[in-house]
Amino acid sequence: MNVYNFNFKVVHSTKSTLYGYNVSEVWRREEVQRVNLQTIYPDYKWPKLAQSLYRDHEDLINKPVAIQDMKWSHDGTSIITISNDTGIRQYLIPEENTDDSIGNENRSDLSLLTPFTRGFKNKSIVCSEIHPLNSMYDKDYNFVLLSSRDMPIQMYDLNIQDEEEEYENISLLSKRHSNVRYSYNIVNPMNEKFESPFSIKIYPHQYDRFYTGGLNNIIKIYDFNRSLPICEYSVSRRNSNRSIISCFEERSNNYMIDNKVVLWASYKNEFGRLDTRCAKGYSKNIYEAKYRLPQNLGNGIYQMIRSDNGHYLYIFLRKSDKIQIFDMRNMESKSINELKLPFKIGYQKILASMVEGQGLMLGSSQNILLVWDKALVESGGITNREQVKDNYGFHAISIDNLHSSTNGARINIITQNPNWINSDNGCIAISSSFDRNCTIDATATTKLQSSLYVLGLN
Repeated sequence: MNVYNFNFKVVHSTKSTLYGYNVSEVWRREEVQRVNLQTIYPDYKWPKLAQSLYRDHEDLINKPVAIQDMKWSHDGTSIITISNDTGIRQYLIPEENTDDSIGNENRSDLSLLTPFTRGFKNKSIVCSEIHPLNSMYDKDYNFVLLSSRDMPIQMYDLNIQDEEEEYENISLLSKRHSNVRYSYNIVNPMNEKFESPFSIKIYPHQYDRFYTGGLNNIIKIYDFNRSLPICEYSVSRRNSNRSIISCFEERSNNYMIDNKVVLWASYKNEFGRLDTRCAKGYSKNIYEAKYRLPQNLGNGIYQMIRSDNGHYLYIFLRKSDKIQIFDMRNMESKSINELKLPFKIGYQKILASMVEGQGLMLGSSQNILLVWDKALVESGGITNREQVKDNYGFHAISIDNLHSSTNGARINIITQNPNWINSDNGCIAISSSFDRNCTIDATATTKLQSSLYVLGLN
């Protein structure tokens, strides 16, 4: 595998904040960093960092931190992360400060990513969806949808609470729920059990509703202003009692498409179209064109990304070393092409991203980004020479100044700054987190190096 020099550089990072095997130590470092920032900017009123309900539970805090969802804000000024410590963090991207009064000894701290706001849920987060128009400066869209077991879907408010004094006489538990703006009912009326979704999607240019996917291949559509779903669809005719809707397709914000037709996928290697115009009412069985990939290709679809021109669908599967490609203009029962990977994806998701102007990006270990260029991606994996085969078709980009990932960490999420052309805050953000399939040695000299990086063009 050839490694090419590329024009990305690390602009900001969490450095050693997320290192280690104890989440309470991570929380302590974040609080120390907040104190340092308050010293540098004493006149600024910083929002308090929330405390976890499980801060003193040793059996729950002895684990490394992993970022499981991440998105850049719509205006490119902040990054939101959802982590396995049930934390929801909002990082404000530092701006270059030429104030000589700061001093050189503190200037290095300005490149450090530290949470501007930090909240916690009292249960692990199954899945999440950050609003595409999210911004610290737009209170209406500054929220994330959260799904947890045995709880309603919650619209979690990321806005700064006005005054802590308002909550002086409120119990600690009530304080923890003060950020919940709205809840959505997921109780099955037949058995009165919570049916937590495993996937949530808000589509660009359709901001009045969201989609959820859950057990038995059930898709529900919610209006943001109603607690009950406005529609419910079953997208499987048979053998769906143990199948799960794992994801919905991801689209470029710049690509206009009919939002009434969505693509869904399941952990049984199925995917298909759902046309919400073809049935009205609450509960309908919709048997749209459905495709099943052979089990030998992988063990469940976890991500689908459409090319920027809208012509091709790139499908990622667990336990697979290939990316499957389908032509959206002429859907057939099998893929038209595939992209080979230099490794096999396990059960832990490695989330890819369609990066504007660059192509399709996927993380790996050893600080390497795999990039399939835009021309190849928008032609279905076919170059002007021949179909991509032995050469894999990607560039392996080594990122300088990323910390070593030798102790079980790898790049697992990539997200693009929507405003990167007009911004000095960086082009993409990546997270490196521990590999659950890797044996973790808590006594190792090299600490597990989970991190969040902002990369800019060199």
